[in-house]
Amino acid sequence: MSDHADPSKARWWLDGDGFRAPVGTDVPADIFASSLDGWDAFGGIRAGFTVTPEQDVTDEEIWNGNGIYMSKVDPAKWTIEFEPVDLSKATVGTILRGGSLTSLYGGYAAEPGDSEEFALIMRGVSPGKGKIAFLVKRGTLSQDAAWAINADNISGYPLSVKALDPGNGEKSIIPIFDTNLLGSVDATGATAGIPGSFTPSGATAPANLAAMSDITASPTTGWTTGQYVTLGDASKAYWDGDSWESGTAS
Repeated sequence: MSDHADPSKARWWLDGDGFRAPVGTDVPADIFASSLDGWDAFGGIRAGFTVTPEQDVTDEEIWNGNGIYMSKVDPAKWTIEFEPVDLSKATVGTILRGGSLTSLYGGYAAEPGDSEEFALIMRGVSPGKGKIAFLVKRGTLSQDAAWAINADNISGYPLSVKALDPGNGEKSIIPIFDTNLLGSVDATGATAGIPGSFTPSGATAPANLAAMSDITASPTTGWTTGQYVTLGDASKAYWDGDSWESGTAS
C-alpha cells in the first residue's frame, strides 16, 4: 500500500455555482462569497462544468541528435463548458449573445445578437475539503446553445465559453483555490472585523504584536469598536489609525 495517498487532499466536487457580468465589472474581493455584487448567477447547473485547454506543441528534431532537440509550446486556448437548467437572467443573456427580448405575438420574441463578450466566474465546492474558482475576465460563447424541449428530464442549455485575452497582461483564465495548496504564506494585510481576517486568504497569522509591523491595515483609518484580528499566539490586535495595538478597538 502507498504511504503517500492522502484522501484529505482529494476533491469530490459536489456543488458549485456560475456567474456572469459585463466585461470590466470589478472582480469580488472574496470570489467565494455566497453572492457577488454586480454578477448574475446562472442558478441550477447540470453535472458541474469542464475546463479544457487546446494547445499546439511543435517538436523539432535534428539529424545528429537523440530525440526532441527543442520544443515550442503555444499559449493555451481555454474553453469552459457547462449546462445551466434555470432560465435565469444570466442563462438567457448568454444564450441570446447580447440580444434582447421583444414583446411580440403575445409573448417575448428572442432577438439574438451577433456576438457578445462577458466576464465569467465558475466555482466548485468539495464539502468539508475546499473550493475552487475559475475567473474569465473576457469571454464569448463558442456556438449557439442547443435546446431540448421534452418531458424526459429538466431542459438544459449547453454552453461553451471561450476565454479571450483580457488585454491587461493577465491570463485568459485564472484558477483560484481557497487555500494555498503549496504551503503556508505569510500575511501581508489585515482586514477589520469581529473577528477580522488576514490577506491573502489562507495566510499564516503573524506570530505576535511585534510581527504586525509590516502588515497593511484595511481600512487604514482607525478600526471601530470591537474589531480585531487574532494573532498566532492567540492574542488580539487592532489598528488605531497610526499603529497596531494590543486588544480590541474601542
